[in-house]
Amino acid sequence: MWRESLQGGARRIFDILVSIYSASKTKQNLGLEAEMSPTSGSYGTYLSMLKRNGLIEVTRTEVKAGNDLFIQLQQK
Repeated sequence: MWRESLQGGARRIFDILVSIYSASKTKQNLGLEAEMSPTSGSYGTYLSMLKRNGLIEVTRTEVKAGNDLFIQLQQK
């Protein structure tokens, strides 16, 4: 459901984190793996949008797929 509405960098970030659920990645490593500069404004915007929609959880240095996302998928 969510994946189809995401584009570009947001989709790459989402796919990476879903593939390693429930592990996390550092913001630095995630950005590099998603082929984005971890210090770019676009990267920060994508993280904020994904977090705001409950798709990811972000701490000061780590990012992981949100638990709520998987709960929603199990309920369907």
